Amino acid sequence: MQTRIMILEDGFYWQHLLVKSLKPDGFHILNCQEAQQAKILLHQQPFHLALVALTHDPQGSSLDFVRFARVQQPGIGIVVISEQNKPIDRIVAIEMGADDYLASPLESRELMARLRRMSARFHHHRETSEKGCFLFSGFTLKKASRQLIWGQGRDVPLTRSEFDLLVFLLESGNDVVSRDTLTAAIRGRSCHACDRSVDTLISGLRYKLGLFNPDQRLIRTMRNAGYYMAASAQWVAPNRP
Repeated sequence: MQTRIMILEDGFYWQHLLVKSLKPDGFHILNCQEAQQAKILLHQQPFHLALVALTHDPQGSSLDFVRFARVQQPGIGIVVISEQNKPIDRIVAIEMGADDYLASPLESRELMARLRRMSARFHHHRETSEKGCFLFSGFTLKKASRQLIWGQGRDVPLTRSEFDLLVFLLESGNDVVSRDTLTAAIRGRSCHACDRSVDTLISGLRYKLGLFNPDQRLIRTMRNAGYYMAASAQWVAPNRP
């Protein structure tokens, strides 16, 4: 399987370096210059690795992308490159979801070695991550078969968008997720002020979950911030043969 790498930077420096060093090994490399564009592409197709340059990002949109990528594709390997080498910068990047943090200037051979190692880890993760399930508040969500089951076997009918939305919220833990992030994840585009499609999906999902579990309001609203899953969810990995 070809390893796909996304590069988020405002130029093409790292793209040129990676194309020269990794393309002969079968790596496919795609460059994005804006975080929102990168989010949309990440929603549309799987990537094995993401290289995120923070060199010219005073607004912090690249770090927001790191958090989005970690939720959208939990097994992706994320390397952050920055001109800052203070402990607090490293801590923030790791807390956002980065696997590695490298301060520039850096040795290109070291970067290539780290990316190859992460690529091997990703392929192993993909073999198992889609086969597990989430358990929460009496429900079982099976990602591979795209099923939501209540209790001992009652199917909960969900649309494709409702299922994707529920998965995204569950994978976000109990963190608040903004409407813009949810729209980019579910629809593959940015959210406009007049766009209420996510609110409509949330309303429908709440209604369907409430039909089976009326005692708990599982999806809650944080005013002027977004939505979050109030229930505690447990991820159960498949048993190895």
